[in-house]
Amino acid sequence: MSPTYGNQNPIEVEKEELRIDCRFVRSELVCAFDARYYLVNPTDVQQVVVGAFYGEDYKDVAVYFAGEKQTRRLTRKEFEAVDSAVVNASHVGEQPDSLESLLFWYRHIKRRGGEDGSQPYVENFYTEKLGQMPAFEASFSPWERNMLLVTGKMVPAFDRPWGVSEMVSNAAYTRHLAFGDDSPKEPFQFVYLISPIKTWAKVHRIEIIVSYPESLSGEFLRFWEIDRVAENRMQKPYSQDGWTDHSSGGQNVAVWRYEGTMKDEIPNGVVFRFYRPWRLNGGMFVGIGGRYHRNNRFISQVGVEFAHPHWLFYGLSLESDFREWLNVTPQLKAASPMYLLAPSVGFAIGMPVQIQFHSNVHVGIRFQLDCVLGPIGIAFPFDIYPGLKSDDDDFLQFSMMGMVSF
Repeated sequence: MSPTYGNQNPIEVEKEELRIDCRFVRSELVCAFDARYYLVNPTDVQQVVVGAFYGEDYKDVAVYFAGEKQTRRLTRKEFEAVDSAVVNASHVGEQPDSLESLLFWYRHIKRRGGEDGSQPYVENFYTEKLGQMPAFEASFSPWERNMLLVTGKMVPAFDRPWGVSEMVSNAAYTRHLAFGDDSPKEPFQFVYLISPIKTWAKVHRIEIIVSYPESLSGEFLRFWEIDRVAENRMQKPYSQDGWTDHSSGGQNVAVWRYEGTMKDEIPNGVVFRFYRPWRLNGGMFVGIGGRYHRNNRFISQVGVEFAHPHWLFYGLSLESDFREWLNVTPQLKAASPMYLLAPSVGFAIGMPVQIQFHSNVHVGIRFQLDCVLGPIGIAFPFDIYPGLKSDDDDFLQFSMMGMVSF
């Protein structure tokens, strides 16, 4: 949260209390935040401050001052003043060819003036982005204390597997709807910007309290330098010092505190990363089809497979023609996600052990391509048995099977 005129305003932050509460809503981790700024006017003159809440990875943001909801929007001049103050307070570099930060788009685009140097490009950005910034206007009587409250929800910096949208289902969930997990990509990562607080006259205390489910492990980092955030969502350098943690009411709680008057000791932001316990996804599958060679045979298959991560499967299957042989096949498979009606495609390599009922045991190499749309799919195993003669009917074996998984 930043006031309009940065260090030119005399209003001080006696304390910021930031509470972030993370809980699962279905398979999504939702983090709601409540930021309370306890402000004081240390002068004998009435002060009026206009400012804005800075951030991109947030939604449903609301600002309240003295208990009243703020609906103000910044003018261009006010926005430029806020933006300049925040950039200076964050010590963002001046490289003209890089995106300095996802949070400072306007300053970068203004300097470039659009791809052809045209003013309309800036106008479009001003209209589309600036109008969405939650802003406030706060009036302080002499020596008055009051509270500025900001609430909202944090959006994970990383989304679903393969970096696509809700139209994508990961391979484990696509192939095993009953037992697969369609959770977001891990780790769950959230970023909260602190540097705008440095634009107030003084900052005396900051307290950050993060609560999250006990089923997750957490990593908490502070960063001082913003480096190409818009391109790789990474900040550096990091520090993990100063965090304490405990458990309360089924939630883990991590706490970080700052107390002092040196603004350089205040980090530009904090990064929260949450990890699930290691686990497998997957389920069973059955197949019916035929093996094609000189004596075509009806075959069936049953198997089980597990995935970790979502795209890499470890499986074991049994298949037989119920007359001459039984195959026991361990295999490793990589598979793509399903996008809308585009199927999940997998490629596997395995080692079939063929037990012939009236003969010997042969070990081979399997290459398999499959195509799955939800729980229904088709597989094309191709087996090579080096121990058999090349002119033997069973040296090369090709099958095609319809598959159902659950």
